[in-house]
Amino acid sequence: MDKSLSILVRSSEKIFFSGQANALSSRNDKGAFDVLPEHANFISLIKEALVIYTGPIRKIFPLKMGVLKVCNNKVSVFVQSENSALTLGQKVEEKT
Repeated sequence: MDKSLSILVRSSEKIFFSGQANALSSRNDKGAFDVLPEHANFISLIKEALVIYTGPIRKIFPLKMGVLKVCNNKVSVFVQSENSALTLGQKVEEKT
């Protein structure tokens, strides 16, 4: 069994992240949530930020709104260009 998620974060113009990760966190209207390998399949609107955990590093992607889809350990996140802080020059923050 694979213990990682395959994650793609993109807008219609740009790919912000593509790779493997141990987990991710975000928020929706019901609150904060985490996605781990073998998570149930689902789709959610997300807001505020997306945090991707790759080993000891966490990558924080600030955003206003996006759509997150989880299916069979593959996570796709689509952020709309005009709504995304990612496209407005804000840095992705990496913390260990």
